[in-house]
Amino acid sequence: MAIYVASGLTQLAGGHMADRFPAKAVYVSMFALQVPFLAIGAVIGGPLIVPVMFAAAAANSMAVPAESALLTMYSPSKHRSLAFGAKFVISLGVAPLAIMLVAWVEQATGGFVLLFALLAAFAITLVLAALLLPAARPQDEAEQPAPVAVAAE
Repeated sequence: MAIYVASGLTQLAGGHMADRFPAKAVYVSMFALQVPFLAIGAVIGGPLIVPVMFAAAAANSMAVPAESALLTMYSPSKHRSLAFGAKFVISLGVAPLAIMLVAWVEQATGGFVLLFALLAAFAITLVLAALLLPAARPQDEAEQPAPVAVAAE
């Protein structure tokens, strides 16, 4: 239960940041923050790995609200439900692959050094890809407010 509470609180903090700062900046920052923690996780072991991985997981959870805001921003309103549905289908499809990757890396190497190095590389790739997103997306024409008529003097 403590894991769910911690995840919920970090998502709440991420949502607060996504409301106060540009979603792209929050998203990029949270994944950039994961890189050093994952790299440290690749080289340390023992009990110290627990707080390091907690920090990496917290940064990952804090990115979720910004990710949802970006998905909303960059998907047309008439296809927004489809975009979120695709996000969750992809997430559900990738989860079993992640479990198989963890098992394969542990069997092949006897540890998780390679896994954390791969995750750090994935985080770097995601940061670079997210940096390519435009700073802001103009509203769809259908979402723009109608012009207001004013009396001429």
